Amino acid sequence: MTDIEKIKNIALLFLNLPYDVNDNDIGLFLYHPIIRDVYQVLVSEDGKHEIVNVLEKDNWEKIVNQFKELIMKVKKIEDFYMIFNKPYFGVFFKYINQYLSIKDYNSFLKYLWVYMEYPNNDKNVGKKEFLEYFKKIDKNIFMNKEEIDIYNNLPDEIVVYRGVKPNSTYKALSWTLNLDTATWFAGRFEKDGKIYKATINKKYVFTYIGERNEFEVVLDYRKLKNIEIKDDIDD
Repeated sequence: MTDIEKIKNIALLFLNLPYDVNDNDIGLFLYHPIIRDVYQVLVSEDGKHEIVNVLEKDNWEKIVNQFKELIMKVKKIEDFYMIFNKPYFGVFFKYINQYLSIKDYNSFLKYLWVYMEYPNNDKNVGKKEFLEYFKKIDKNIFMNKEEIDIYNNLPDEIVVYRGVKPNSTYKALSWTLNLDTATWFAGRFEKDGKIYKATINKKYVFTYIGERNEFEVVLDYRKLKNIEIKDDIDD
């Protein structure tokens, strides 16, 4: 069973972490695991709503207390999807995964992998750590029926692709079965991206993910073979 009370206490530790602020030409950005923006809606005891600047000390404490109340009301692990900021899903999972049921372990890991931006580059959770997490998944829980059917019909030796920015490495867990998808990722931000092509034995592919229509396979990149690179994505 998931120890939801233990996880709440860990969430409170994240809530009480200090924030960081980046003020640049684009605007003022707040970085914190839970509190998203400099300006937050503060709800008073009589139900009135007020937008406040959290950089003011008294307001920060009030907003923290407001989120503390929200955390203490959590009844299921999915509630944290809306509480935590997406870039911090990985590090939150790092500290709570041992307190999750098998079902919640699989659902949380899949949710963070699908909805985090660049989980392969998480500064708080290394790729080797994610490898260990994926080794523990239950494929029949992690994947839906359609994904299981696709995974079960993959050949023993699978051709995979990965599209990356210039100077990025192929050493990542996320690859795709679809060349067009890799091409899109290679040119997503810069025109001189690269496409890697490789083969891998199916036993080193942890799962297939059909969400977002990216034909994604999560795999052990250390087991890739026949790695080729295509520098010009327009060829």
